[in-house]
Amino acid sequence: MTVGYFSQDHKESIQPGVSIIEWLHEFDASASQQELRGLLGQMLFSGEDATKRTENLSGGEAARLIFCRLMLQKPNFLLLDEPTNHLDLESINALNIALQKYDGTVLLVTHDHDVVEEVATRIWNFGGREIEDFKGPYTEYLQQKEATTA
Repeated sequence: MTVGYFSQDHKESIQPGVSIIEWLHEFDASASQQELRGLLGQMLFSGEDATKRTENLSGGEAARLIFCRLMLQKPNFLLLDEPTNHLDLESINALNIALQKYDGTVLLVTHDHDVVEEVATRIWNFGGREIEDFKGPYTEYLQQKEATTA
């Protein structure tokens, strides 16, 4: 198993003092500049953004850069802790689509109900004294909750 991790405090995991393309290259030394720039383009970085210094990234840019690293590493298990924090709507939509197409396993921690609705196939709710384990999509989980409280 190869694990890819997106920390809630993701910006701290990016080394300062290098360009974003240099930082990415550390994770796959065999990747060409063209491949890395293509990957950055998929995550909405423009051509000149590749030379941007890592310490100057906004929260959203740092999040998108972590997703570039994950795409480069190609893990088969993703652990995502609040991945939509700092992302704009366009980036959140792209993440939703990517997660729906992802072949591996995703453990997603989020308060974003739209992401859960679009991506989740199993719900673990840690809201009370007991952990709820529901095998199915979020809408069915909500329907079950309504039926048991009515």
